[in-house]
Amino acid sequence: MQTGASCYLRIVMLGGFRAYRGDAEIRIAKTPVAALLLARLVLVRGRTLERAGLAETLWPDDDTEIARANLRRHLFRLSEDLGPGDWLSTGRATVAASELLLAACDVAAFESACDIGDDVMALRLYAGDVPPQLDDLWSMSERERLRRRAVDICLQSMQRHERVGDYESAISRARSALEIDRSNETILRHLMNLLYVSGDRVAALSCYERFARFLAADIGIEPMPESTMAYEALRRLEPPKHDARKILPVIALPFTGRDDAMQELRHATDATESKGVHIVWVFGEAGMGKTRLLDEFEKELSDSHRSMLRGITSGIESTVYEPIVRIMQSQVGILRKQLRPGFRKVLSRLVAGLYDGALTDMRPEYGPEELFSAMAQAISIVARHAATTVAFEDLHFAGPETIAAIEGMIRNLPDIPLTIICTAREKSPHALASARRMRVLNARRIELAPFSSGDVQKAIRAFVPSKNNDVANVLTQRSGGNPFFLQELVRSALHHGLIHVDQLSAMPAHAVHLILERLDLLDSSDRKLMEIACVADATIDLDVLAGAAGTSISRTRAACDRALEVGLLHMMGSERNATYAFSHHLLQMSIYDSLSLSDRTAYHRRMGRALAELDAAPAAQIAYHLEHGDDADAGIWFRKAALVAMGAGAFSDAWISAQKAYALAQSSQDRVAVLLCLDDIACINHSADERKAFLIEALDGDHNEEQYRAILRRLV
Repeated sequence: MQTGASCYLRIVMLGGFRAYRGDAEIRIAKTPVAALLLARLVLVRGRTLERAGLAETLWPDDDTEIARANLRRHLFRLSEDLGPGDWLSTGRATVAASELLLAACDVAAFESACDIGDDVMALRLYAGDVPPQLDDLWSMSERERLRRRAVDICLQSMQRHERVGDYESAISRARSALEIDRSNETILRHLMNLLYVSGDRVAALSCYERFARFLAADIGIEPMPESTMAYEALRRLEPPKHDARKILPVIALPFTGRDDAMQELRHATDATESKGVHIVWVFGEAGMGKTRLLDEFEKELSDSHRSMLRGITSGIESTVYEPIVRIMQSQVGILRKQLRPGFRKVLSRLVAGLYDGALTDMRPEYGPEELFSAMAQAISIVARHAATTVAFEDLHFAGPETIAAIEGMIRNLPDIPLTIICTAREKSPHALASARRMRVLNARRIELAPFSSGDVQKAIRAFVPSKNNDVANVLTQRSGGNPFFLQELVRSALHHGLIHVDQLSAMPAHAVHLILERLDLLDSSDRKLMEIACVADATIDLDVLAGAAGTSISRTRAACDRALEVGLLHMMGSERNATYAFSHHLLQMSIYDSLSLSDRTAYHRRMGRALAELDAAPAAQIAYHLEHGDDADAGIWFRKAALVAMGAGAFSDAWISAQKAYALAQSSQDRVAVLLCLDDIACINHSADERKAFLIEALDGDHNEEQYRAILRRLV
C-alpha cells in the first residue's frame, strides 16, 4: 500500500497536461473530451456546474439522453483514474470539483498566489499556457484570462521594484511578462526604457532587434511604428521620450464586499428556471461597482454554461431605446430567422438588417403597444436561443421613452425563464420611478453600499500586505468607501510609495486630483487628444477622434497607447486591431469637467463635424455635439433626429428634438419645415385642440406667403 508523499496527486495544466501520483506520472483524462471535462471542472475553481449544460457543451451533436449518458460514463472513468478519494462533488443534476481536486491542480494554486499578490509563487507555478489540446472556445478564453493574470502579476511586481529603484528586478519581471505575452509591444517599449534608464543601452537595442526577428519569423509582420521610433531614438543616443518611471501601477482590486448582491442575483436566476421572468434593479452611485458586479456575475453564469446579454446606455443616449436596440442588434442573425415578419417590420427602423422590405413613410404604422409587443417577442427569442439573463445598464442616462419601452416590453413578455437586470445611479428620477412601478411585478432591488473598513482591508491585502488596520481605516475615510475612488487612492499611493498611515496625508485631497494625475503624465499633444476624446462616448473611434483632432490615425493610436499605459484607457480586442475606451465613466467626466468652457465648445464642434463627415453616428448624437459646439448646423441635425425618432415611435424624443430644431433654425424656411414636422408629431401624440392651438401660434411667426399658406392648410 502506498502512503504519504508517494500517494500525493498532482495535476499540471499550465504549460502541459500531466498528472503525477507521488513521483510517478500517471494517465488520466485519456481522451480529448475527458481532458475538456477535467479542465472545465478545475478551471471554474469549484463552482457547481449543471449536468445538462455540461453534457450539451461537450457533446453538442448528440441527443440529450445520449449526451447525459456520455457525461455519466466519463465522470465514472475520471473518478477511477484519479483513484481513492472524494475528488468530485456530484448531485443528481450537478457536478463540481471538490476542494481535494482543486488543491491537487496547479491552476488553483496559481490563482490563489495571484489573489494575495505573491508574484514569486505565481510565476513559479505559471510554466506556460493552458495546453492547446483544450481547443474549445471556453478553454481558449480561460487560456487568455490566465495568461493575462500572469502578465499582470509580472507588471505589478515590476512596478514595485521600479518605484524603489531596483531596476535589475524590474527588468527581470518585464522580461517575464514579455515571455508570456510575446507580441505585446507596450511591454517591449517599457522594457527598453527600463534597460536604458538602468544604463544598458546596448541591451535595450538588442531587445528590440530580437523582438523584430521574432515578429518576422513567426507572424510575418514588422514592429509597430512607435516601437521602431523608440529604437531609432536609442540608436541616436537620445533618451526615451517617455521615462519608464512615470508609468502608474497597473492594479485591479479583488472583487470583494458584494457577497449579498451576488447572492441576490443568484436567487433571481435560480428562481427564473422554475418561475419565469424575474426583474432585479441594481442601484449605486458612480464608482460603486455596478459594472464590476455584472462582470463577475457574467463570469459565474459562463462557468455554469449560462450566458448574459448586456445592453449599455451611453452617456449620450445616441439611439432611441438604446440598451434594447444594442441587444437586438447583437442577435440580428437569430431574429431574422425566428422573429415573425410582422414583428421584424415593426422593429426594422431600430435594428439594421432585420427587415428587407421597403420603408418609405417616416410615420410608423404601429402604436406603442405594438412596438413593446415586438420587442418582447424579440427578447423572448433571444432568451430561448442565446441567454437566460439580459442586462440593461446605466439607465440613469436613458430618457423616459427608453424606460417606458423597457416597462412595456416586460409587461408583454411570455412566461419564459428570463432574468432581467437593470442598473442605474440612485439619483436617477426616471429609473427610481420605474423601479417603484415594477414592484407589482415582484422586482428585487439591490443597493450597493460603500465599502466598510473590513471590505477595504480585504481589497488592499495584495497591495498593502500589512495586517495593521490603520491603513485600511484611513483609506476607507479618504475614499468614502467608494470602490473606484479606493482603487485610485491605492494606485496613487503605490506610485508615490506612500503605503504608511503617516504618509497618506500627503496624497491629493480629492479623487478628481488623483484622476488628473494620470492626465499630467502625458505630453501636451497626447493630453489634447484625450481631452477631445472625453467629449464623445466612452468608446473611442480612432477615425472619428483623428478627424476631430486633425491628425493621422497612427498618431491617434500612439496617443491612445500612451493613455493606456497610464491607465486612462483600456483596450478591447488585440493590440493590432484595438479599440479603446475610457477605463471608467468617472475618468472621462473628471477630464471633461476640468476643461474650460471655450475648450469644451471647440471640442464638441470638432467632434460633431467629424461624426457628420464620416457618417459615423446617429443624427441625435451629431446634433448634441453641434448644439454644445454652437454650430449653425445643429438645427438641421435636430430635425433629422426628430424624423428618426418619429419613425421609431419615440414621439416624446421626436417632439423635443423638433422643438430644438425650431429654436436653432437659421431661416424662416427652415422654421416652417420644422413646424410642419412638429405638426406631424402632434397629429399622433397630441389632442386635436392642442394641435389647433399650436398651429394658430405658428401663424404669428415671420413667414412669406407660401409658408403662411402651408401652415394655414394644416390648420384648415
